[in-house]
Amino acid sequence: MNRKVSIVIEKDEWGYYAYCPELPGCQSQGETFEEINLNIKEAVELYLETLSPEEIKSYLSQEIYTITMEKVISVWLSPFILEKPYIPKLLNKY
Repeated sequence: MNRKVSIVIEKDEWGYYAYCPELPGCQSQGETFEEINLNIKEAVELYLETLSPEEIKSYLSQEIYTITMEKVISVWLSPFILEKPYIPKLLNKY
């Protein structure tokens, strides 16, 4: 029986990192996208070999949802902070 698993792949300055949310601890890394694909597939196969049929059914029956969000981070600076005379006024206050 074929089952599907979710794979999350993240890229950072050191390469790629991948993990499977349904299988705790099932993760891998690689320098290229092609390498991480091969590595995580192998990691999932090896992980599943260690599980009983009941455990496989339990792990792979979870519903995992993934979304991508983009958040623009804006910085608000108080106009009081931008006024240079404000800082000495603040210090003189105390």
